[in-house]
Amino acid sequence: RTGDIMEPMLKPQWWVDCSGMARRAVEAVRQGELKIIPAEHERTWYAWLENIRDWCVSRQLWWGHRIPAYFPTVKGEKVEVVVAGSMEEAREAVVEREGCAAEDVSLEQEEDVLDTWFSSGLFPFSCLGWPDEQAPDYAAWHPTSLLETGQDILFFWVARMVMCSLQLTDRLPFSEVYLHAMVRDKRGRKMSKSLGNVIDPLEVINGVSLASMFAKLDAGNIEPKELAAAKKMNEEEFPLGIPECGSDALRFGLLAFCGQGRDVNLDIARVVAYRNFCNKLWNATRFAFLYLDAADGQAPFRPAELPAAGGAANLPLLADAWILSRLAHAVKTLDAQLTAYDMAAAVTTVYEFWYKELCDVYLEAVKPVMKQEDAAAKHATQTVLHACLHHGLRLLHPFMPYVTEELYQRLALLAGEPRASIMVAPFPQPAAVAAWASEEAERDMELLASLAASVRTVRAAYLKGPLERHAPEVYIVCRAPAAAAVVASQLETLAALAKSSRSPPPTLHLVAEGEAPPAGCATDVIDASLEVHVLLKGLIDLSREVARLQKEAAAVEGRLAKLQAKMAMPEYATKCKPQQQQEDAAKAQGCEGELAAIGRAIAQFEAAA
Repeated sequence: RTGDIMEPMLKPQWWVDCSGMARRAVEAVRQGELKIIPAEHERTWYAWLENIRDWCVSRQLWWGHRIPAYFPTVKGEKVEVVVAGSMEEAREAVVEREGCAAEDVSLEQEEDVLDTWFSSGLFPFSCLGWPDEQAPDYAAWHPTSLLETGQDILFFWVARMVMCSLQLTDRLPFSEVYLHAMVRDKRGRKMSKSLGNVIDPLEVINGVSLASMFAKLDAGNIEPKELAAAKKMNEEEFPLGIPECGSDALRFGLLAFCGQGRDVNLDIARVVAYRNFCNKLWNATRFAFLYLDAADGQAPFRPAELPAAGGAANLPLLADAWILSRLAHAVKTLDAQLTAYDMAAAVTTVYEFWYKELCDVYLEAVKPVMKQEDAAAKHATQTVLHACLHHGLRLLHPFMPYVTEELYQRLALLAGEPRASIMVAPFPQPAAVAAWASEEAERDMELLASLAASVRTVRAAYLKGPLERHAPEVYIVCRAPAAAAVVASQLETLAALAKSSRSPPPTLHLVAEGEAPPAGCATDVIDASLEVHVLLKGLIDLSREVARLQKEAAAVEGRLAKLQAKMAMPEYATKCKPQQQQEDAAKAQGCEGELAAIGRAIAQFEAAA
């Protein structure tokens, strides 16, 4: 970089013949004794080790392990060099080889030090008391199970550790190697000081102003042209600087980007979104704490025993049975994902449980119960809520250690339990929560969720401005008797889920079989057997709704026409699989049912207009 001329100086170097060690390292992976994750990096492993060369381990530095080679002199005459573990061992070797007296031998140790990667290659066992194989640490911790490191040093460090350990201890240093992704900028470029695109993790955690970012670039060693480009890039990406995100959000964001073996293109906007998730987690959990009060308001809350035999189906409230089933599913799924080191999928699983299921659905669904005077029903729901928080925080802890630690200890105080770190709490196991799984509860709750979403969609489409706070009359048509029974028993829960942040719960009516909803309703057809009718007569222009339904009917007719054309082809019956024919027939029947429902809705609006 300085432009100075560098002249090479030839000097004898120490080398290691790696052919035998490399052969054993290759076979360890090929035989499955050593597993590299992701598996595509095995190609890199074989490419390096099957084409191994002698390893130059000499370094002319002032620090490091001095090469254990000794140049002996016997009575003033130089003799052949000796390699030994210590000066004493080297002297004894010379005396034995040369047949001389110890006092006639003088030794000078090699001044070169070992290559850093050689010293690092000894790490798995050299710090555990080796070569004393009876040392307690060596016996307990060699070999270990997992090495986690970067893919860029698979050969330079990982292969050297494997080769050295096999050669010197005759054992692999670990059984699995997990290679994490490399962090790049959001455009996929390698972070480089010369490009000025390096993102300091501390600046993401604590936040930094644009002026401070410019000052850091000015203090660096960047060419004027590159400096101007780096400033322009920072100004475009961070016009207000980088907001304070905290370490939990940064950790969660990096893991969310971390698809196996892929580079992480770090987008700070995503990290900011996960900071908002941290805030929602904090606020929702603190809100849930308000529900966990004792009956007398004085003694700490004491959760009851949750049902084991029969699982969540024994719970009286559908929302309770559903959230426990979703918790069991999250525990099982997360366990499999972590076992497979699929970090991005694991982050998605725990995020969806907390954000989409616990916060967005369950906390809303149980609000009516928490306002009741029925102490037994209230305590049952409190127990389920406590279980969800207790398990959910432990599931989230590896990904967001700080906020979960604080909330976990507050939860323990609330329940009158001794304070202990979440770090020493057992991680939820699938077998312990398997009894909570309930397909029936999940199916019934999915029905309520579709109805609630339908009500909110119609309200958002028509009740705007001053009408947003209007509590409409909602009529539900359910032609399936089993589904109708579920809806009839869960109208209070459905009303809680159908409200929005600005609108009150609607008044719900289940239309009896053989009857019809009143004229003047906006209709949302969920499927051939399920419809939602929101009474809008006197509130909006009904002719507009007729036009929307006619457009929807045209789309359904188009899908039906394509299906009928496909099914009418001469070779359809002989070439199409029976299962596909059944699916097509069901789709056609569904389209016909939707068209009939839309036609009835249009007729209602036209009659009421």
